[in-house]
Amino acid sequence: MPMVARTALLLVLILATVPRFASAQSETVKEQQQKFQTERELAVKAQFPADALARADDFAKRAEAALKEGNEKAAVRHLRDARWQLPYLPAGLPQHVVRVFGESRMRHADRVNSLAYSLDGKRIASSSKDGTVKIWDLGNGRELVTYRGHLDQPDDPTKAGTNILKVADVAFHPKDPKLIASSAGNQVHLWDAETGKSIKTLVNLGKTDKPIKSISFKPDGSALAVGGDDGFLRLYDLETGKASFTSPPRNARIETVAFSSNGKMIAVGDSNSQVAVYVPGLPNPLAMAVQGVDQGEVMGVAFSSDNGAVFTSGRDGKARLTAGPKPDGTGAGNTATRLREFIGHTGAVSDLAVVPDGTLLITGGEDKTVRVWEVSSGKQLRTFQGHLSRVTAVTSRADGKQLASASEDGAIRIWDITTEDEHLALKDAKDSLWTVAFSPNGKRIAAAGADGAIRVYVPETGKLETTLSGA
Repeated sequence: MPMVARTALLLVLILATVPRFASAQSETVKEQQQKFQTERELAVKAQFPADALARADDFAKRAEAALKEGNEKAAVRHLRDARWQLPYLPAGLPQHVVRVFGESRMRHADRVNSLAYSLDGKRIASSSKDGTVKIWDLGNGRELVTYRGHLDQPDDPTKAGTNILKVADVAFHPKDPKLIASSAGNQVHLWDAETGKSIKTLVNLGKTDKPIKSISFKPDGSALAVGGDDGFLRLYDLETGKASFTSPPRNARIETVAFSSNGKMIAVGDSNSQVAVYVPGLPNPLAMAVQGVDQGEVMGVAFSSDNGAVFTSGRDGKARLTAGPKPDGTGAGNTATRLREFIGHTGAVSDLAVVPDGTLLITGGEDKTVRVWEVSSGKQLRTFQGHLSRVTAVTSRADGKQLASASEDGAIRIWDITTEDEHLALKDAKDSLWTVAFSPNGKRIAAAGADGAIRVYVPETGKLETTLSGA
């Protein structure tokens, strides 16, 4: 790689390390200041030492400086970063425990299987192989609630060893912010998202040792689709708890299910590489069945925003868009036609999600990356790296400006997917740059190169502060 390109890349990577967290829909500087102050006071009350608060305080000072310069957007961002840096005591800590060592933000003790945003985008739920579901505050990364009801659920034959994933899936109710569903073994539980208390067991498949793999709420919140290793797709009424629809067996494990946005169709991906679309209520409810991936199981499935096509991903290392039935579930002239492929991952594509307006596809894979694609062209727009293990789940926030990803190492990461790029380009040098370095406190960055000058910048603004020229 040429020296200029290599140095430019290094400069972009270094600047990219400045934290730039995205959070729920826009909040004012005043709201963020109040939240930071309240959370800082709690940290002081918990007797965290001053050095544990230093990094958070530094971000708060940066916010003050940005505000003085009239840059409210930067001030809000710095205050969010400050809140993420404040130490805290995890929820549910026993009274005799005064400190927990190690980072507990956005992390499980084992693989994360599924993610779901709350309707307002301010919380995210995660289900894990550690047997729990956790709800996190995206404003500060803190654990709000942990649901442990699946750990000791009775009458579950899958405990004998077939339930490898433990808590396989989680979903917020699309209308009621307090209601959440999670699946583990042969059961689906409904519980209170604010208190973590169980409401009821909606589904119990009885004596089967074949675990439930995936759940999806009907968009109006009246029913829940359930699929699992027994190969049946079932639709349960939330009020009565009764199955209003049960498909014939697929002779394959159902790995993933998804509702269309109009609530008329349900897509399933199975272990035989097939994707199928069901329309409960029609005389022939199976509206489409076609190969969804070239080999292995279908690991991700979602409808396009117009409900006219289905996305799939899996072991073949790519995502695919296939024409589906008409939005009402009746046949279309091009049903089952392969429309587009999204190729770039190296290894299995474990999960996918579509932003609500349908313009972007999000994928996560075995290669530890999260990728953003333009649906209309199949073009890859961005690649996010940072996970230390295989990406197992991805999801998009309701406004389409943020995504979350999770991996086998238990970590959850939040990424900004707006079209605006906040990386800074420092273009004052007229010749090749050879080296760049941050000051120890991170408040200055120096760049030097072939023209013999050393330029010192403020990394937050990209402003050239001084130029040191050799004699």
